Amino acid sequence: MSQADIRNYPDVMQACQTIANLVAKVCQVPAVLIMRQNSDSMEVISSADTPQSPFRSSDTVALNSGIYCETVIATQQPLEVSDALNDPLWHNNPEIKLGMIAYYGVPVNWPDGSIFGTFCALRNVAGHFDAEQTTLINEFASVIEALLKQVSSQEQLQLLADYDSLTQVYSRNRLLERLQHEFDRYQRYQTPLSVIYLDIDHFKQVNDNYGHGIGDLVLQLIAKQLLSNQRQTDFVGRLGGEEFLICLSDSQLNAAMLQAQRLLQKITEIDVEVKSHALDISASCGVAQASHGDQTIDQLIARADQALYKAKLAGRNQAKSA
Repeated sequence: MSQADIRNYPDVMQACQTIANLVAKVCQVPAVLIMRQNSDSMEVISSADTPQSPFRSSDTVALNSGIYCETVIATQQPLEVSDALNDPLWHNNPEIKLGMIAYYGVPVNWPDGSIFGTFCALRNVAGHFDAEQTTLINEFASVIEALLKQVSSQEQLQLLADYDSLTQVYSRNRLLERLQHEFDRYQRYQTPLSVIYLDIDHFKQVNDNYGHGIGDLVLQLIAKQLLSNQRQTDFVGRLGGEEFLICLSDSQLNAAMLQAQRLLQKITEIDVEVKSHALDISASCGVAQASHGDQTIDQLIARADQALYKAKLAGRNQAKSA
């Protein structure tokens, strides 16, 4: 799972800034940084607000530039450099050019152990960091990791709210939020917007005859087909039970109908065997394009639902348009 961007959490960012300022004041150093490792760079997440600091929040340096923090991350151990000017290991350190010749930093990781970055202090004069200073930096690194744990927990809660736990498509609430956004865009710019209302045929019989475990498997396999056969701009969610809704932005009705027919074909190709008996899996679709008569997304969905009813009456395993 990709890690969260803590910049989306103002309270956490404020706490990080407070930590950097406090450590700079207590340790009497010009620079205290919380650094994050990105895919191609090291980034300053928080920098102490001191007049002597050459660093600012959002500053970046390319990976493999040889800065102190890269060694901390690579070794996952604290690092102290007391005098980079007289240490052959650090002659090419770019931070020397900024006047930072003494350094103490420790690794900071996400709750799952993956790398976040570092917490460090830098000085423009040579000398060791004393035990009180290093202890303080270590303790506040633990506080930063606790903040990351809080962010991770909030991200997990948001995922649970946004996605249906069984099928991994959007939950009903998140689906309707996204659809409302697309509907607002349609009303503002008159860009085409279509929806596909999909219902699994004879799903109750699957549950009754083979059990809810097989029913859940069918739901998961159909959701997988819906997710893997959509454009990047489309999205799908579970309205409830065996009903799904697919939103196709910038799509006219005829294109949405073609997509619905493709999805229905993919669904019939799903292979589920129970006690040497292959299940016949199919679905029906109702397709509607947003029009001037739709004042709300509920009206658009209702028209797609009506088209779905026509598909059911016509014999199922087909798509009908509103």
